[in-house]
Amino acid sequence: MNTSPIQWLSLGVCLALAACGDSSDCKSISGCQELLAKRASAEEAALTRASGSPRDMAIIGDGVGGIAAATNLPPTVRVYGDTSFWLRLNDLPAVWQTTLSGSYADAGLPVPGNPVVGQRIPRDSVILANLRGLVRSGAAYLARGRVIVTPGASGDWTITDTKGRSESIAGPIIVSTGVSRPVTITEMVKKPFKQAADSARLELLKAGRLRTGDLCVENAPVANIVGILGAGGSAADCVVAVIAKGATQVVVWGNVDANLPYSDAFNDLVTKYSTKICLINGLANTLSLQPGANQGSATIVVNGFASPQCENPASRHLAAGKVDQLVESLGRLVSEPPLVVTTAAAKSRIKYTPVLEPNTCALIAVSVTFLKPDSTPLEDRPPMYLIGAAATWIPDSAVIGPVDRMLFSGGLNITTAMVNRINVTNSKLGQTFENPPQGFGVAAYMGSHFARHWSAKMPMAKCQQP
Repeated sequence: MNTSPIQWLSLGVCLALAACGDSSDCKSISGCQELLAKRASAEEAALTRASGSPRDMAIIGDGVGGIAAATNLPPTVRVYGDTSFWLRLNDLPAVWQTTLSGSYADAGLPVPGNPVVGQRIPRDSVILANLRGLVRSGAAYLARGRVIVTPGASGDWTITDTKGRSESIAGPIIVSTGVSRPVTITEMVKKPFKQAADSARLELLKAGRLRTGDLCVENAPVANIVGILGAGGSAADCVVAVIAKGATQVVVWGNVDANLPYSDAFNDLVTKYSTKICLINGLANTLSLQPGANQGSATIVVNGFASPQCENPASRHLAAGKVDQLVESLGRLVSEPPLVVTTAAAKSRIKYTPVLEPNTCALIAVSVTFLKPDSTPLEDRPPMYLIGAAATWIPDSAVIGPVDRMLFSGGLNITTAMVNRINVTNSKLGQTFENPPQGFGVAAYMGSHFARHWSAKMPMAKCQQP
């Protein structure tokens, strides 16, 4: 029998783990982390001894999308991740979904425990389901944290971590690195107001009066009146956190995320805290300061008003008070591609092409190719595919035609609708609206369905409307 170098490497890992069948599941977050740490150590040891052909596929990112892909691909697939990643999500006390059973079952993943109807799924329940799925996949896991990808010397990819350790991958790379960094108010402001906003933001940072929404739940500002720029799920969590710390009024600038009002948990929040919330409809697009009596006491002015009129029904008769602390919860940067794509491009142009599921036209990935200056494709590197949240935006620098842009938008809408349909929580509606494009359900769908179609070698360039 002929055995490939990768098969020998996998056998070595299996022997290093002492028992191939005894580590296929775990019952606690710490237990899963321990198993994954052992698997990663065994993979590192085997990698130092390996010679011959490189692996033919890798997944970068061990979020839901990456785990769903690994679950539906052969166990020889390499997965780069970080076993402690999930526990650093301190800003996520619970997800806004009240069920993810349909999505996780469809992807072949363990289902998170569902709470009482109408309540949010606890963060730890989702984390445990994800880690159990990664353990069960049997994937060749390396816990190297952040990595970059660059073109290799032999028409392959080179993946390098922060310690300089590298590995060659001969085939495609699946990128499941999630959302990018948070947007700042300065990036929302257009000329000629950008300089004033940048100056105001810097002064607020120096005075300790500004922080990002990512840290709001873990380290909520203590103040009488708190302003929040943004009105998505993270902002809603921040509202609860700052009120718990004693805020008497929370001024929120933004348009409420379209999916949130369909969540029973969100409606409970609005009902409970409605008289303490002052909603200002519309995005924040300017930021400035009015001088105060002393340093650090300047009045925060958003959209030209220091004390705008509240627009939500419960507070419509009130005006916003003087904001003491400001929180940026403006979403994620979508003007740039994921860092992995940028390094892989090596200064070449980047082309995005939607990958649609043949029988549904749902978006299941974005194909990334690289172009020469004359716009012809570079042929010195394997394909790259984005899945999950990384596949939900088109950066400004990407090349994409009008037809593909339309197919991308339509396909993402179909994917989101299908995910909501398989996670039905409202029998009268026949579907739910809890799952946004950048949520766990969509990531699970993309990862699993793309992996299945790739494994089956099915054509993905054409689709037929269901």
